[in-house]
Amino acid sequence: MQIGDFEIGSKCFIVAELSGNMGGNLETARHMVDAAKACGADAVKIQTYKPREMPDKDEIVKGCGKWDGMKWLNAYYRTYMPWFDQLKLRKHAKSRESSCSRPSAPRKPLTSGNRTADSRPTR
Repeated sequence: MQIGDFEIGSKCFIVAELSGNMGGNLETARHMVDAAKACGADAVKIQTYKPREMPDKDEIVKGCGKWDGMKWLNAYYRTYMPWFDQLKLRKHAKSRESSCSRPSAPRKPLTSGNRTADSRPTR
């Protein structure tokens, strides 16, 4: 099996999860891609969603540090990366010989079971 030029089985394929840790900032995300590559990651993955389509957008964040007490919608907007910036990040990752995983077109919003541990609690 192949992922781009990478043959699965020849070594471990390492994917770094950027999630919302870049705070929606493209320049921060670029630095994170560079750091992931320097640490040996073969690819990076970012969360792709539309904040207003998230099923829990009106719920209050609980037990998640700096997000505690705010609505999920506000947290989503603070970590959201627009589609055009995702394309720029993908181009940057490719220039660093790294893959950038993101849907090629908008998809249905994530469900609460697909949350990332670093920015949203798992239920």
